[in-house]
Amino acid sequence: MKIKKALKKLDKAESLLSSIIDEYDTAEEPRLKEALAAAKESLVRAKDMVNHTSAAESKTARKSAGKASADAPHATESRERRKVRVAAAAGQ
Repeated sequence: MKIKKALKKLDKAESLLSSIIDEYDTAEEPRLKEALAAAKESLVRAKDMVNHTSAAESKTARKSAGKASADAPHATESRERRKVRVAAAAGQ
C-alpha cells in the first residue's frame, strides 16, 4: 500500500474513533473509555511510525538513486560507444 493511502486511511480511522469517543457516553463504562483511548493512541503511534518510515525511505531512496546513477558501469560504456560512433561517423 502506498504511504499516502495508508496515512489517509489512518486519518479516517482516527477521526471515526474520535467521533465515537465524543458522541458515546462512556461515563458509565470506564473500561470502554480506556479501550477507546488506547485504540486512539495506537492509531496515532501507527501514523507516526508510517511518517518516520516514509521519511527514512525517501532519504535512502534519493541517496541510493544518485549514487547508483553516478557509479553505473553502463553509463561509462555508453560514453565510450558514443565516442566510437562519433569517430566512425567523422571518418566516413
